[in-house]
Amino acid sequence: MFRFLLGIGVGIDMPAALSLISEFSRTRDKGKYVNFWQLIWYCATVISALLTLPIISLAGEEHLWRWAVGFGAVPAAVILVLRLIYADESPTWAAASLSLRKSVDILRKNYDDEFVVEDAHSDGPTKQVKVTAIFSKTYRLRTLVASVVSGFQAVQYFAVGFYLPVIIGMILGQHIVQIVIGTAIINVFGLLGGGIQPFVTWRLGLRRLAIIGCAICIAVLLAIGLLPRDASPYFIGLLLGIFIFAHSFGPGAQGKSIAALSYPTELRGLGTGFAEAMSRVGSIIGFFVFPLVLAAAGVSGTMLWFCLVPLIMLVTLLFVRWEPSGKNVEDYEDTAVRSNA
Repeated sequence: MFRFLLGIGVGIDMPAALSLISEFSRTRDKGKYVNFWQLIWYCATVISALLTLPIISLAGEEHLWRWAVGFGAVPAAVILVLRLIYADESPTWAAASLSLRKSVDILRKNYDDEFVVEDAHSDGPTKQVKVTAIFSKTYRLRTLVASVVSGFQAVQYFAVGFYLPVIIGMILGQHIVQIVIGTAIINVFGLLGGGIQPFVTWRLGLRRLAIIGCAICIAVLLAIGLLPRDASPYFIGLLLGIFIFAHSFGPGAQGKSIAALSYPTELRGLGTGFAEAMSRVGSIIGFFVFPLVLAAAGVSGTMLWFCLVPLIMLVTLLFVRWEPSGKNVEDYEDTAVRSNA
């Protein structure tokens, strides 16, 4: 039940947050600033892992999960207060959904310039968006690639990445401190990948970043799957770190970022929301399938089977050549997706 409620919160917040960042950023920097979410994700992952160490010493292992989950309320409360104080709706969304005057008020508040409403007759919302708009001819391929990458990266992460403690326990031993420290160290690779990719987004583009990441993930999973049983556990740990690096550098970030940058303002929330829904579906599949395959095939066999996940993303990205980075998608508006009803 608690995980279900947390999922509702995350499912609502992620699309809204990424959409807001996109709409407050200039075209050249949209991909860069939206992609910072992956760096923050791995900062939170590493910090959460390290925070469990004193909890283990003070409260023991029995209630570790309660303390770990409960601590998440602290940053959530801080962010909520900051948003209530500082966050505004995006000017473009306000112009389309509220009024031009409200949009101008937001612009005046956030930018050091003077803005005026020239056409008072256009004030106020006048159009509605069809729910099926993201599947129209103009947007269906964008929706496809965003959904596939967002969904399958979640399968990949919530299988291999989320089960890192289990994998580390099988490789290094079952001592809880070893598992926590090993998990934190391997996720530092995610910090590196997530920290590098925003700064090369403009040069490489979201699509190419995802392709590079998927290719590396496939190579690493194949390597782990084909290693002899007596391979060094530390070498396997290094390969897992490279996998996490490639995931955060590539598909881990790009699925949701592609969605946030692929639609005009009136469709952005719908498109990013659908991509987030696919991500949640992928997380459920990863959670459910990974332990079953692990029990049946062991670590090596599981890694070989899960090569299919980044391979599906790679094939999709190679065939659908949509690159939203650097594009002003407001210029790609399809009037067929709107109605005056």
